[in-house]
Amino acid sequence: MQVFATLFASLLLCQYASATDAPGSDCPSVHEINISAGNACRINEVAVACDSLGSRLKALHIASTCHVHIAVDRSSTYEEVRSALQSLREAGYIKVGFVNFAETLP
Repeated sequence: MQVFATLFASLLLCQYASATDAPGSDCPSVHEINISAGNACRINEVAVACDSLGSRLKALHIASTCHVHIAVDRSSTYEEVRSALQSLREAGYIKVGFVNFAETLP
């Protein structure tokens, strides 16, 4: 029984390690995307149309296993955010998260 438990734990550890970005992998850092009004997205400060976001990341040789963080400007529309997310999903990017910025109050 102990051998089974050890093998099972090893299998889980291997699956977890393959699902995360290890140092030295194709993902040296988190890639940040900013979405603002007018179908304007920026990948690490490079301008790109939101509906071609996924294909642009592929063209930059960013692996689909990398983490992508999205910061949405208040002036952007639902359609622009939806378009960006759809483009990422179609290109195979599944590690997508939203970054929230706290507003400063007077």
